[in-house]
Amino acid sequence: MTLSTLPFDLSEHVLSCIDARRDLISLALTCKYWAERIIPLHSQYRVIRLFNNASAARVWTHLAQRRDLAKNVRELVLREPDYPARRRARVKPERYPGGLEPAQETADKVAIVADLCQALRNMSEGLLSFTWVDPWSSMCAYTDVPGYQERILQAIRECHSLISLEILDARVQAVPGDLLDPAHSLEYPLWNIRNLRKLSLRQTSWYEDGVLQLLAKSPGLERLQLHAPTAPAIFESASLPRLRCLKINSLGTFGPAGEMAAANFIERHPAIEELSWYPVDSNLRLQFGSLPRLKKLITGRAFASSLLSDSGSSRAFECLSQLTMDKATLDLLSTLDTSQLRDMRIWKFAGIESLHRLAEIAPHITLLEMPTLGMQTVEDTNDGLTLDDYIAVLSKFPMLEYITQSSIWPRVLNEKKLDQLAAQCPRLQRLNYYKFSIQADVDIWLLRVDGKIEWREEIIYGSEWTLV
Repeated sequence: MTLSTLPFDLSEHVLSCIDARRDLISLALTCKYWAERIIPLHSQYRVIRLFNNASAARVWTHLAQRRDLAKNVRELVLREPDYPARRRARVKPERYPGGLEPAQETADKVAIVADLCQALRNMSEGLLSFTWVDPWSSMCAYTDVPGYQERILQAIRECHSLISLEILDARVQAVPGDLLDPAHSLEYPLWNIRNLRKLSLRQTSWYEDGVLQLLAKSPGLERLQLHAPTAPAIFESASLPRLRCLKINSLGTFGPAGEMAAANFIERHPAIEELSWYPVDSNLRLQFGSLPRLKKLITGRAFASSLLSDSGSSRAFECLSQLTMDKATLDLLSTLDTSQLRDMRIWKFAGIESLHRLAEIAPHITLLEMPTLGMQTVEDTNDGLTLDDYIAVLSKFPMLEYITQSSIWPRVLNEKKLDQLAAQCPRLQRLNYYKFSIQADVDIWLLRVDGKIEWREEIIYGSEWTLV
């Protein structure tokens, strides 16, 4: 028996084990047998991403009635308020099954919410990731439906396959006692979701006991992202032994006590491999030997320097960010093991010679982020720097594949230096820059075809997290 002769039930079981939509499409392209089973019954359902407005009602009705199809959903992104057109252009477009009957304009809101909750329950066997954008917004279409948010979260609580949860509350401050405030009690369904591996909370001032309970119910949590967490108790009490990635955006709301609590939390979690945090206190330090497995560091200069100069740990960094390439930083980097350093994100650099030295210290870099690279500055004019000089220094990074957050691309086009750039950087695949005409980040992909260099443009969509 071959894969193409499997009985229907067995083939469905095989497909249920393939979570990524791109992998499904790859399998569908192998033969007619798999194409007929995958398209559209699986390919159109793996990822659903939509604005929860009146037109979305048909999706909920469909999924409430078709449990056999709802169980194929692996990722659901639910955006409550509709975005302005300019903001819509910066996030991934809506994705949902095609060919559905239009929603009735007079559909009852209570019935729509009931369908939405049933649809979520029908996904309970397969849904892996749920993102809810601004659920307590006053612009939410179903705010006037009693218990709307609680009913949705209860359905999510019953989804035992869920491993990733993002709740992105855009309010500046949750007001205790507000009817829209989820801080009701420890029985509230949000605080009773279990066994997550990834958790992102934007706004953690609702109810610190609830947040702590939520963390306690996911001891296997590997990735944690917190925005403006104003309660130090979250860091004083929580213990997540498997935590690998920690991202904190405190927005200066911690105060000294909060930052110290966060630092102590980090020290208690030696398994962390990726840390993103910009503490306000420039004198804040971790104990020597902390974070022995740290590979990716995104932080301010002072905190980064303290970690890089820690002689009590022999870390092999893969990514360093927001550094200023001056003599002191380069001297520090020269003492580190840079054999695994592939991703370098530079805030500023002290003259083009500093980049030459960086290339000598870290020759394996594949990604460079340099916002000022290629900008016409007073320093460039005084030093007589040209685009040729910038291309020459980029060529010193023999493994370079991706230049991101750079101003060099418009100059390459204007000065017709694309062939030169591609020749001197033979591994370069793409460049990234901010395109003001569409107010979005854009990737330029270089295509080497029959000895000629062509290029195509691709919009880089922002995450829901950054746009709330």
